[in-house]
Amino acid sequence: MRSIRIKNDLLYFYMNKSVDLIVIESPLEAVALRSVLEWWGVQVNLHLIGKAQDIVDVFQNKTLSPYICIEGHGERDGFLLPELAEAIAKRQLYDRVLTSLNLREFMKFAGQHVLSLACGTGTQEMGKVFLEQGAASYIGPSDYPEGDASLMYALSFYYGHFVSNLSIEKAHKKAKSIDSETGMFELFVDA
Repeated sequence: MRSIRIKNDLLYFYMNKSVDLIVIESPLEAVALRSVLEWWGVQVNLHLIGKAQDIVDVFQNKTLSPYICIEGHGERDGFLLPELAEAIAKRQLYDRVLTSLNLREFMKFAGQHVLSLACGTGTQEMGKVFLEQGAASYIGPSDYPEGDASLMYALSFYYGHFVSNLSIEKAHKKAKSIDSETGMFELFVDA
């Protein structure tokens, strides 16, 4: 009987502490984040994005974890996509940037908490889109933080939430307070 309880406890732990890590670019940052999360006992599902259709497939064909981290580059218009050869790019639904309008077309959430590390994706418009599509919360940098700051924010946020059991709001506040670079991360919550 005891071994069944332990297995159920572990199953509950892993079901509630898992992250889908969607890597559009910068795989080294993703490797660092994945390694630390797994060290803390968080199950990480890695999705490497090579073209626009890959990210559409992740959001349409996968059962997503309670936590999603989008790692890549961004600008105020949206998430930058990898540069592709012309022949491949012509067959993609989206080219160069996934805008908030594009995201509305294929993203659906069921109460997940989403963290974007892509610069400029912490705007009101982007937060609104993620929440309207069913995310419980969305976090992203409103400006262009220095690259290491995004990784530092993510590590601090996930440590606060997964290891110290802080709420999303308190973990965000703590991670945001490290310095002016991490201070660019904005939290949007479903009211």
